[in-house]
Amino acid sequence: MAYLCKRSIDWLNPAVVFLMPGSLSALGDLARVFKDMANQVYMREKALKEQVQELQIHLNERTQGAQVDEIVGSEYFKELEKIVKKNRARKKPDQKT
Repeated sequence: MAYLCKRSIDWLNPAVVFLMPGSLSALGDLARVFKDMANQVYMREKALKEQVQELQIHLNERTQGAQVDEIVGSEYFKELEKIVKKNRARKKPDQKT
């Protein structure tokens, strides 16, 4: 199987096709076209993977923001804020920080 893959890749290499005895220039042109197409597909796939990564990061940031909003908006958090304000107000006359 690896042999077939290697031979397939060699056929896409214009230099290999050019050196083959009896090769036609049309065959070499076809090999170059296929190689260019394969390169374009590779570059497009790479760009799409980068876009997916960026979208996943963006989605994670949005999810995090929604979770923070949910926590900050909760009654429990509001009660904690009141307690902290009371404690800070109590400390102010005694010590300045």
